[in-house]
Amino acid sequence: MVIITVADLTNPETGNTYRQDNAKKMHSIPLGTFVETNFGPYDRHESGLRLFVVEHARDCDQTPLYTLSHKCLEDYQELLREYKQVGLDDSRFRHYYKGLVSGAEYRGIDESSLVVIRPYIAKE
Repeated sequence: MVIITVADLTNPETGNTYRQDNAKKMHSIPLGTFVETNFGPYDRHESGLRLFVVEHARDCDQTPLYTLSHKCLEDYQELLREYKQVGLDDSRFRHYYKGLVSGAEYRGIDESSLVVIRPYIAKE
């Protein structure tokens, strides 16, 4: 049995694999931006949430993805520094600890599901 990953197929338009094409795509929503989730008519429970973009990530096929939090960027980054100080920078513990301390965090959100509400404004 041969398993073929779609991301490893060649895109006939570029000659690259889809994974290579996705890796070239940049995140267009900056960290700290205030966004609203819009997943369409099939997922009304999560649509309409207003959160901050706090991390840029990538899917296994290198598609740009976003992590969202109700905490602003500076507060979120401060939590990450605290995790490292207490030895919780391992992703398994970090995810659990963040859930307890910072509340909801939404990972792996694609750009098409986000609407920019307000660009990032740094705290003074």
